[in-house]
Amino acid sequence: MYRDPVDDIDIVYSRHQYFSCEEDRCKLLKQSPFIPAEKIKHKLLASNVVPWNSVMLRRDCLHKIPEIVGSMRGAYDWFFWVHAALAGCRFHQIDRILGCIQKSPDSVQFEIERMSTGALKCIEYYGKHLNLKDRLLYGYPHVYGFRLIRHGIICLENNRIRTGRLLFCRGLFFFLFSFRDRKSFAVAILIWLTAHLSDPRTARRRVENLFGRYLFRNQYEIVRFEQAK
Repeated sequence: MYRDPVDDIDIVYSRHQYFSCEEDRCKLLKQSPFIPAEKIKHKLLASNVVPWNSVMLRRDCLHKIPEIVGSMRGAYDWFFWVHAALAGCRFHQIDRILGCIQKSPDSVQFEIERMSTGALKCIEYYGKHLNLKDRLLYGYPHVYGFRLIRHGIICLENNRIRTGRLLFCRGLFFFLFSFRDRKSFAVAILIWLTAHLSDPRTARRRVENLFGRYLFRNQYEIVRFEQAK
């Protein structure tokens, strides 16, 4: 009996366009990439690749997802998609721009520490429910280590020195088990050493000046973070 491939899709969403507005002018930023269906659950470990503004899902899919308990400070939608992936829901992305997302200073995505805390919880929860083979296949040690280091830098910059250093050390530990992007591991060690030899709040900026590029954070996020200081 013929079965329509659409019958195997639980969640469908599109690519989207980022934009920003300042005063009376708006400009287009990057577009989200196309992700093949077999890679979506893989990519969902590292970041929220399913935008909330262009998604449709089957009602039956909701019945597969168990009740979500516990508190989240940020990344609520990402946490939901992680639960959907673990429940066996099937994702599909349309290779067309059908939605837009504005990046603005008052956007919740630029409440940096709050969103970073939520992201860590998403990755921890996902990783805890993956078997060892999938953890290695999805690159869990690298993803989790990178996020721990990133969150440690955020804590250092917010003058939470002890917490930042602890998270940083945990991140370096997970990076040891990853064979991806060893350059980031070397840079992270340099930031960690700088945080002990000089003001921890400025360690990331000192190393960025040395390398001439943004490290563990993107340019737009850094600008917004420093404007809010």
